[in-house]
Amino acid sequence: MGETAINYNPKRKKSKRKGGFKYANPSNPIPAQLENSKDLEAFFRANKGRYIPYSGSDEVNSHTLQHVLSSLPRLSPTLGGVLGRIKSFSLGGKIDIIKRIDPVFNLEADTTVGIDEKMLYHEFLIENIKWHGVDGQEVNLRTFGEYLFDSLNETGDAFVEVAMAETLGLKSVSVHIHKNHHCLYRFTPKGQIRHVAISPKWDLSYTNRYPPELLPVHPNYIKDNGVSRTMLHVKNGNYAWYGRPKWIEAFQSAFLEFKNLDYKLKETDTRFVGTALIEVEDNDPSYTGSLNDYAKEDGYDTFADQLSDSFTAEGDNPMPFMFMTRGYKSGAAFVKQFKSNTNESWFESTGESIEKDILRANEWSSRLIGDSISGGLSNDIFISELKSMGIPTMKTWQGKLDSIIDTIHSDALNFLGNTEFGKYATKFTSPFAGELERLANQETSTKEQDNDE
Repeated sequence: MGETAINYNPKRKKSKRKGGFKYANPSNPIPAQLENSKDLEAFFRANKGRYIPYSGSDEVNSHTLQHVLSSLPRLSPTLGGVLGRIKSFSLGGKIDIIKRIDPVFNLEADTTVGIDEKMLYHEFLIENIKWHGVDGQEVNLRTFGEYLFDSLNETGDAFVEVAMAETLGLKSVSVHIHKNHHCLYRFTPKGQIRHVAISPKWDLSYTNRYPPELLPVHPNYIKDNGVSRTMLHVKNGNYAWYGRPKWIEAFQSAFLEFKNLDYKLKETDTRFVGTALIEVEDNDPSYTGSLNDYAKEDGYDTFADQLSDSFTAEGDNPMPFMFMTRGYKSGAAFVKQFKSNTNESWFESTGESIEKDILRANEWSSRLIGDSISGGLSNDIFISELKSMGIPTMKTWQGKLDSIIDTIHSDALNFLGNTEFGKYATKFTSPFAGELERLANQETSTKEQDNDE
């Protein structure tokens, strides 16, 4: 079956603009690049009042924003690097088994679990609960946690299907995380059970042939042929239907970084800004059609629109020179040479500003992504930033993902009838948690020695 590509290029499918330029009223270019494709627009128009778009309203929506957000971690090197670093810091260690703790109140004392208890609970989880990634392949729990992290940091959502089956007295639990762009909320009046529709493509020809599958939102289950299923939807933020990624405040900065790189790449590859302007006399309109007429035959609104697509960043494969005409009998032709924008200081200052915005939105620091590090983990500044920014962010993500897994485990234990394991929980850890603990103890010991002196 076909599916919508995740790596969506924001520059594609942008509607063509009318001719003319307003010098005193420049517009924000981003909204125009979030317009829905014709197929997607037709789908929502035909299903008006039935499905909830990711962004906008039933009348005017920009569901394409979901695709743009999911692509930016791959199109923006800074955003992708920061998220990758946070993920490796937060989830790179081995999963621990601890005593179940309250996710809100600090009521617990010692959460340590003995090795024999850990092995017993570990064997139970491995035998009875299977985890699957977005491609349907079975994965381990740590990899599943990474899928959750990626999903929440793409669009602010994670759609997790939980299926509980019983066949000939044997019970099993299967957990599958769906791609965010495969899931759409069906509209339901306030107070009624919400349902999520699942489809790899959202266009009329496909959905008419293969109607989307509906699942109730957790904690509600639907049972069919001995299998009980639900959709656990986790989202960032207090939004009505869908979430938004934590870095949404830096959306424009991440988008600008992509545009800057796109500019420099095209400038290097095709010299897309044009190195020369060639202007010639136009045709005699009394004998032949105007250039605007020819442009319309090629599918453009005006000749200026055709030039924009041919010679600027608007086009996919622009030409390395500009060719224009002046009015019939207006004079001789001329050629003018242009220089490229090679103001490196502008790109550097803009890049620094972009990095700060992305780091600030993710509550991270440049030192924690590997910049300006001297002395490794023993460096005082690094340890200070790790304590003030790194560890709180890591614990926030670990706690959020631990809570999701704990919800699934609780439902599974009730279904499987093994509630005696309800006192245990799994916990994501950092790959160098032991090293951090050692450094913290070392620092405490140093302070005590200074106080004694």
